[in-house]
Amino acid sequence: MKLKLRIETKGKDAEVLELDGKDSYSLGRTNADIVIDESACSRVHALIFTDSKGCKLRDLGSRNGTSLDGKKVELDALQIGSVIKIGGTKIFVVEVMLEGAVENPKQSGPASSVLLGWPHAFRAIQKEKIEPYVDFIDEKARKKSVRLQEIELKKKKKKIG
Repeated sequence: MKLKLRIETKGKDAEVLELDGKDSYSLGRTNADIVIDESACSRVHALIFTDSKGCKLRDLGSRNGTSLDGKKVELDALQIGSVIKIGGTKIFVVEVMLEGAVENPKQSGPASSVLLGWPHAFRAIQKEKIEPYVDFIDEKARKKSVRLQEIELKKKKKKIG
């Protein structure tokens, strides 16, 4: 799996990580593939891994939990544009490419392509064009979260009414 993440921690410059060659990456305060230097992060906090259905994020029983796109999660699918939050640290998923995936040359767009080869398609932002799209990704995740909250509210109103 090839993975590109943008990590934003309060009081520090944003960092872009490009990881390649493993089927899983651990997130934690110490002895992890992705080290998050924050007290709210457990020593072994979460795991990004692949399975037959795509890329996933699993909380490893951390004390403070892991959020994905504004919701606390134990296990959920990870995709381009997802925002992982551990404490005050935000991790933006910029690129995911799974073993055996190929780019679709028919897909158009200034900075995206569809990656095929697994049951789910993944959209990737080209390496040289990351910065202009970080705000777009953050806004997209925020809008998705708001939409999901509105749907849940409508469901609750239907049950009450």
